[in-house]
Amino acid sequence: MSTAIRKMLTVLGAAAMLTAGSSSYALPQLDGSLALAGFGVSQNAANLAVSTTITVLNTLTTDPGFGDYSPVPFMTSFNGHVLDLSSLANLVASFQLTNPTYGKFVPTAASILSRSANFLDIFFLGDFTPESGLAGFELSPTSLRISLNQSGLSISEAITLNSPPIRITVPEPGTLFLLMTGGVGLLGLGLRRKAQA
Repeated sequence: MSTAIRKMLTVLGAAAMLTAGSSSYALPQLDGSLALAGFGVSQNAANLAVSTTITVLNTLTTDPGFGDYSPVPFMTSFNGHVLDLSSLANLVASFQLTNPTYGKFVPTAASILSRSANFLDIFFLGDFTPESGLAGFELSPTSLRISLNQSGLSISEAITLNSPPIRITVPEPGTLFLLMTGGVGLLGLGLRRKAQA
């Protein structure tokens, strides 16, 4: 091999090693949870079943964070928030949870799991963007669940934030229909056998 080709291969090999050595590594995503509670909760109607707007003046952590959220101390204040229940799109657009030191949760999807006059259960999927108090982590997929309870005129709110997100599976209407059809079929078969006996 000629000297010129050896030098060229040496330079290319060194460049490849430098490129491989300088590649940046992604920061880890968060793995943990936060428990929070809303204070100063009000609504624009008589009960949770008919309210279209729920307003929360302040949100505080009710325990120190767990896992990677452990730097977040007890009674850390996150912003107040609004839940616009007029549509799922408005619910996603109206809600976010923010603390300038620890970060911000922004939803990308929402579902209402249960709703009655005295109970409302909402599930959000989204992303948590850490700030300086949770340095060393990157934007993380996160779920957030809100449970509201009403007793008389008093409303309480509990929030659980989880990274990575927990998954809630709600059966599709078609699945429920198939289960009911199968149940009716088995009931009919049982009645037929009983009549023949």
